[in-house]
Amino acid sequence: MHDGEAPIKSAVDLGDPLAVRTLAELDPTTLTAPCCDVGTVLVYLRQTPDHPHYSTMVTCIEGLILENGLVPFKDGSAVPVDILTQALEDRDEVALTEVLRDGTIDFRQFKTLRAVLSLPQGFERTDASFMFLVNNARERKNPNGSASGDLAFDGGAGGGGCAVM
Repeated sequence: MHDGEAPIKSAVDLGDPLAVRTLAELDPTTLTAPCCDVGTVLVYLRQTPDHPHYSTMVTCIEGLILENGLVPFKDGSAVPVDILTQALEDRDEVALTEVLRDGTIDFRQFKTLRAVLSLPQGFERTDASFMFLVNNARERKNPNGSASGDLAFDGGAGGGGCAVM
């Protein structure tokens, strides 16, 4: 970080997808590490919907997140797909708390996972947008080569989502 901001924030503020991709390729943790005092780059963008490069950068960041095996959520968090699918399979909050305690996930990811677990059991097999994101994260595939717009899961509410998503 330089002056309290990571280089990825500067690249986002300039609206430079190539610079964002390059930074993510050099260090994949760039996508999940804080970029400023607000949090990660996706959290920063989600909390700044009037950002001049919002749409372009959200699309870019979410695609890169999927390429790195994480599932993006509307709250700006990104959860490793294997941890997400295991949490949905187990539906065990004690086990989830242990994953937080051992440092595998951060508190934002923990809150997101708790919100996901509050959704009706089995939604993960019926919600097309959720299945799309999970499958792309598993395959480490960026669907943004031809798609546009937000990809992040919104809690199955078609845009509104739950409090965390």
